[in-house]
Amino acid sequence: MNPPVGTPADWSEHDEHDHLEQRRVWREGTTMVLYLSIVLLGTLAAVPAGEVETGTIQGPTGRHLAAIIVGTALGLALAHLFAFHIAAHGVARAPRRGQEFEEARAQLIGAALVATLACVPILLLSPAAEQRAVLFVLAIIIGGADFSVERSKGRSRGLSAAYGLVTFLIALVVAAMKVALAGH
Repeated sequence: MNPPVGTPADWSEHDEHDHLEQRRVWREGTTMVLYLSIVLLGTLAAVPAGEVETGTIQGPTGRHLAAIIVGTALGLALAHLFAFHIAAHGVARAPRRGQEFEEARAQLIGAALVATLACVPILLLSPAAEQRAVLFVLAIIIGGADFSVERSKGRSRGLSAAYGLVTFLIALVVAAMKVALAGH
């Protein structure tokens, strides 16, 4: 989901309206990606994880971990859509059915993207490694979303990458603190 490009001077009035609509839809999807990634990072930080001295693994792994990720993604997406629907009708002067649909679709795509990417380590890694890897995948998603936001503001790839890297590192510190504080 890429933001529209060009400057307002390049658009006709119709193009400007389309551009603003595309940006609004893109913003909704990106907001969902960031929001859900941050919430999942916090949620998983609160869940017991890691190996104990006996060699058993604490906390959810495999399909149980995937269920937490997918359930949280679905629950938050539906809650957000419900709140969005109420707010859109309260603020809008006239019904915007097409706009609402496109924005809701972008939000659902964002939520599905985060849930899918966060579940990849569950498919590829051992139960002991997947718990930590999911946290790092979420940090990567957060950094990647910030890169995308910075690019949409017209920043260069290099500067956008720097912003994304800083955001990734902050999210990584949060994930690493979870691992360290949990004693694993």
